[in-house]
Amino acid sequence: AECEGTVKLQVFTHRKVALTIYIDGERSPREPEIETGPNGVYLTIAKDLERGVHEFRIVNRTQFIWGNVSFGNVRINGSFLDKPAERELFLEFYGDSITCGYGNMRAEGAEDNKELQNGLYTYAAITARELNAEYSAVCRSGIGLYTHRATFKRVMKDILDYVSTESEAKWQTDDAPDVVIINLGTNDSWTGQDYGQYKKYDRNDFKAAYISFIEKIGEKQKVLQTTYKRQDVFATASIGEVACVSVMVFK
Repeated sequence: AECEGTVKLQVFTHRKVALTIYIDGERSPREPEIETGPNGVYLTIAKDLERGVHEFRIVNRTQFIWGNVSFGNVRINGSFLDKPAERELFLEFYGDSITCGYGNMRAEGAEDNKELQNGLYTYAAITARELNAEYSAVCRSGIGLYTHRATFKRVMKDILDYVSTESEAKWQTDDAPDVVIINLGTNDSWTGQDYGQYKKYDRNDFKAAYISFIEKIGEKQKVLQTTYKRQDVFATASIGEVACVSVMVFK
């Protein structure tokens, strides 16, 4: 936007969320944690800005199952410009709590805690920053490829086309990623050990589910791609359970 002075953004949250604000590429020292309720609030994004062109980016660091956020009106003293150009590389990650960043800010030896998570410091976010890439992370704590370790009943292939695991709304996009990175398997292999009511891990079932999932991703990308371009799918060994699958590259 070309503006000056104060910028305010209307924010709606489901439970408490932790936000990070970037102004002209610089991370703001203000990192608000807010819970707005259904009526929302106007959050001050910046103030005392000099007249000129400014870019704003707001990131929800909280995993969506503990705090969804949506944005409404923007109040500025100025005018909006066209959105910035897309970066050349687009990465798409599929994963579980490791990709979400669950407990990734806890001290060594401390208990996992949903309050100690930061989506900006996951392997997915760091990889995207290092490569100057756009990225999407489709992930949920407890999810697996063919079973799960949580109270919801969906696995990753079931949420592939939806806004979230709790939503029936389809995710609308025209963007096809250049690279897909899959990091799943921890919850599939741990499930039978901890939660007897769920399907016990079976290597052959897991392998079949993995192949089926990759095929579904391929079908999805064919729909998105209007012209052919090479797309690599990296099926990586789970960080939490190396017994699940060896590192593979499908081209």
